[in-house]
Amino acid sequence: MKRILVRDNRAGIYVGEVPDNQDMQVSVITLYNVRHIWYWQRAAATTGIATRGLSRDSKIGPVQEWIVLRDIVSISPVTAEADAKIAEVPEWTP
Repeated sequence: MKRILVRDNRAGIYVGEVPDNQDMQVSVITLYNVRHIWYWQRAAATTGIATRGLSRDSKIGPVQEWIVLRDIVSISPVTAEADAKIAEVPEWTP
């Protein structure tokens, strides 16, 4: 499995896992062990999140087993550094 960040056209930004052989030129994708990013600090854009991660001031939902996302705008690989920083952000509850 590999970690990716997905931005869809309606519901926002998600970070999760896909199989290593997943086609990345799709409009629908299933993510596993996924978190929804509601609000972020430390990055100016989604590519910054995927590269450098987030600060602890960001707002991220709980880990979900899987989710199907439609109307994909962008898919970015997540670096090990970014993944570690994202994992440190506590679950946000309103």
